[in-house]
Amino acid sequence: MSDYEERLVAPSLWWAGALGLALLGAAALHGGGDGPRAVLPYALLPVLALTGVALASRGRVQVAEGVLHVPGARIPLAHVGAVTPLDREATRRVRGPLAEPRAYVVTRAWLPRSVRVQVADPEDDTPYWLVGTRDPQALTAALVHEQHAADESAARTCPPHRSRAGAAGTTRGEREGPDDGDRIEAGGHRDRARGAQGQ
Repeated sequence: MSDYEERLVAPSLWWAGALGLALLGAAALHGGGDGPRAVLPYALLPVLALTGVALASRGRVQVAEGVLHVPGARIPLAHVGAVTPLDREATRRVRGPLAEPRAYVVTRAWLPRSVRVQVADPEDDTPYWLVGTRDPQALTAALVHEQHAADESAARTCPPHRSRAGAAGTTRGEREGPDDGDRIEAGGHRDRARGAQGQ
């Protein structure tokens, strides 16, 4: 059962804007010419523009069964520390002047707010995940709720001297295939592609 799920679909304004820019580009390429120049730009550019928006709209953010899933990766909440919701200005700073090169950033251009998820795995050199979202408060609440649930479950089933991470019995973060859900051990997230920003 999922505590939180958000699909990263672009808002209607982005679809309209992409189509408008494509038509402007087609008109510029046409330039009053005859033959293929009068047809091909109008046939191809809008399709390419809308396909680009559709591809960027794929993926979702999900919190379920003690795991945070984002496009291309996942991390058990046993390896998550502090969770901080960020408004527009804070997100702008973290993505810009205060950006950490080793951070794992998953967002979209139409998501100006985010949640900063601290990575508490000592074998992972990723300091935090920055996850774009329309509702930082709701995502934060879901993550904290799942963390508390995992702690309570571990306290009931494991000896007191065992750590939360050890008690949970989870593995470190894994990458997921974009389409078929195949999982690949991420070795503490270090093998994750750094080009995730802007996904």
